[in-house]
Amino acid sequence: SRYVMSNSKDCQILHWSTKDGTLQRSQSVFRDTRWQAPWTSVLGWPVVGIWSDPKYDASDINSACQAYAPHDDLLAFGDDYGRVKLLRFPSPFVNPRIEVFTGHASFVTAVRFSPSNVLVTLGGDDHSICQWSLQPRGFEEDLTPNLRHPWAELEGSEAPQDRFAFLGRSEEATPREDPDPGV
Repeated sequence: SRYVMSNSKDCQILHWSTKDGTLQRSQSVFRDTRWQAPWTSVLGWPVVGIWSDPKYDASDINSACQAYAPHDDLLAFGDDYGRVKLLRFPSPFVNPRIEVFTGHASFVTAVRFSPSNVLVTLGGDDHSICQWSLQPRGFEEDLTPNLRHPWAELEGSEAPQDRFAFLGRSEEATPREDPDPGV
């Protein structure tokens, strides 16, 4: 490509020549340009819809990424409120339908789809990396494995004496009575 598009923190869409690095002053010549996929810019007509949350100011969306084919009609973005959002792409509409996902305790600094459409998101202050997979609606299979704690099988005096001792045990092994009725 002869040009690169970038965004500035003061909400400008900038176009640069790859030949000599100069800023292109005429924005209208790029109106119908088909940019290389995936779309990763937080500004532009294809992503007007990501700014529909009334709480957002110009700096609340940190990163966006379009999925790869066959799901290239989806875009994920991360915000300053620890949320990862998914919507249809392109989204030139003011109030589109958006799916909201949580998993970060702090702002989301980056979102990127892999070519196999695994979404990776990076947290800010929580220093976490989350991995997400695209699943069709109605996908009901529980992908969470049953967690077995090493203390679940302890007997006698070594057994935990707290109200969470049942964690990790199968349902039939879990006592039905409340271990601490005073709480």
